[in-house]
Amino acid sequence: VTAGPVLTWALPAVARLAQHRETHGRLMAAKFARLLEAHAHGRVKASSASAWKQGEEDEPAPRLDLVAAIALAFLSESGGVDLASRVPLRAVPDFVDMLQKRLFMFNADEVVSSRSFCGLPLYWRPRFMLQAVVRLVEHSGAHCATAWRTSLPELLVALLEGDLPGDAAENKPFGSPDVLDMAKACGQSMLVAQAGLPEARDSLQRALQVADVGKSAAKSKAKVVSKL
Repeated sequence: VTAGPVLTWALPAVARLAQHRETHGRLMAAKFARLLEAHAHGRVKASSASAWKQGEEDEPAPRLDLVAAIALAFLSESGGVDLASRVPLRAVPDFVDMLQKRLFMFNADEVVSSRSFCGLPLYWRPRFMLQAVVRLVEHSGAHCATAWRTSLPELLVALLEGDLPGDAAENKPFGSPDVLDMAKACGQSMLVAQAGLPEARDSLQRALQVADVGKSAAKSKAKVVSKL
């Protein structure tokens, strides 16, 4: 996994594996953390641009540094602050920007054709990107402070208050958390840090309370329905 067209698809595959904690032991035993760090910081020259052509026009090279940073963020769930600190701080605004654009895409064709995932024609769910951000803000104060300086707090509030659509229908059949679950975890972790403007913190705190009330109401309704 070093260079060329193979790398273009190998790194997303590693990121997908790293999303699941059960794979972390094997990935870290195979020295992927060091490899991902090198790619995330641009220390590996990957000649992948030649693989991207549409007809007679060359497509922009994919951001493989961001793919590697995402995978490294996922691994920090097991590796803690050591691995989280290896993710470049500059990746956080890029993660948030990708998440924001994805939240306003409502069909698979648009997601793929727009190459919204690091310049790659792949379908991905908002939960995927937000999970990577959650792992960083959980384990790194510096990354959390950086996240407060992006549009992430506003996006979390919009998700928690129902102003932005979730992706539950795509996640629940597989028993995995959806983007709303990740928004709650992210918001709670961000509020632990001593960062963010007071107004932004208050808005996020209120949104988390609204989400909790909504969850309790949904559970009560489910109990009533089950009794019927």
